[in-house]
Amino acid sequence: MLRKVFGALLLSSVFVFSSCSETIDVNAERRAENEKVFLSYASDKNFEKVSLPGNYGDRYIYMNKKVSGSGTVAPRATDLIKMHYEVALLSTYKSGTPRFFDGNINKQNVSSMRISDLIPGVAIALQSMKVGDKAEVLIPWFLAYGSRDSQVVPAFSALYYNIELLSIVGDQE
Repeated sequence: MLRKVFGALLLSSVFVFSSCSETIDVNAERRAENEKVFLSYASDKNFEKVSLPGNYGDRYIYMNKKVSGSGTVAPRATDLIKMHYEVALLSTYKSGTPRFFDGNINKQNVSSMRISDLIPGVAIALQSMKVGDKAEVLIPWFLAYGSRDSQVVPAFSALYYNIELLSIVGDQE
């Protein structure tokens, strides 16, 4: 009887540990692939490496400014802003067929958002823009949703954003 119980425990632990290693392998592969795709833009002349001193250390995004607006100041992290945006997984953008899963590009009325409430990569981008600027922004996984799955974004996913900074509302609304 003791042998059967021990055998059952041994067999169940093999299944548990093998499924954990498969999850780790999938996440490790996703992380490596997303880092490779993100870093492939290092030599792309259209994209500039952008970072902010202080808050994010040596972490950076890539930005391709498509339109320079008429604004004269960049918003601060505490500011409320209005923006048009759309977002896709960077891997779908790189393949030439971006699949946008969120955005408000076609909406007339957009809500104000506090920059500090957004993912760090978008916060870096917005604080590097002026009103009227339009930019493509590439965000590494660790400045996006990180190592956890969200409802739409798998863990370790680099993101592509298309952003237009519409206005700086200020630090209160």
